[in-house]
Amino acid sequence: MPTLNELIEFQKKFDKNYGLDWSNLSKEQKIEKLSRIAVALSGEIGEFCNLVKKVLREYDRTGKCQMKT
Repeated sequence: MPTLNELIEFQKKFDKNYGLDWSNLSKEQKIEKLSRIAVALSGEIGEFCNLVKKVLREYDRTGKCQMKT
């Protein structure tokens, strides 16, 4: 099992390879980036909740839980 420091280093390398390195950003840039990530995450949560709603609606209507893929 990797140590915490190994995980931190792995994450730093991953972030840098994908253009997600925050180490040289100003405080304002970090806040802007974080706010955009929060908005994106909220949208993804909304998409997931919509799927849950559809599954529950189908279950309430038919007593079955089927997902179409």
